[in-house]
Amino acid sequence: MFIQATQILNKPVFAEEEKEEVGQVLEIIIDPENGQILGFLVSQPFAKPSVVSNMDVLDISNDAIVINSANSLISPSEIIKIQEILNQKIKILGARAETESKKPLGRIEDFIIETETGSLMKFYIKSGFFSPLLILPATSVLKIEKNKVIFSDDVLTSPKATEAVPT
Repeated sequence: MFIQATQILNKPVFAEEEKEEVGQVLEIIIDPENGQILGFLVSQPFAKPSVVSNMDVLDISNDAIVINSANSLISPSEIIKIQEILNQKIKILGARAETESKKPLGRIEDFIIETETGSLMKFYIKSGFFSPLLILPATSVLKIEKNKVIFSDDVLTSPKATEAVPT
């Protein structure tokens, strides 16, 4: 199934074992090296945010994320790679999008995730209020950095790689 990142944020996290809501999704944690979901930052009442590894996620839908149990929620420091990404403040939503030759493309408004594999599929980029939405495939991403996603230069010339739709 494909789902937009913005449809996951602020959704409940439901623990199957306890049959109850255990938090809400604050952030989707993406590995900047390969574009895979590593996990989710989860807010919990009266506690510091926890993380759940993508391996402990049973289902992702428009309504909720379902995990095995509340015990799947752990401190971010328990998963070194996730802690590093959180410390570096690497976030995709709202990041600048540009080509490798530094041509600005706009800001990342949303991205599509394939829920079975945890892979990024497409990016929705908006360059201005009245400009069309630019949709670029994740395969054209060269690098994900703090506040920036860099796409290959040919992304704008390849008909297969780019489509614009009016908003």
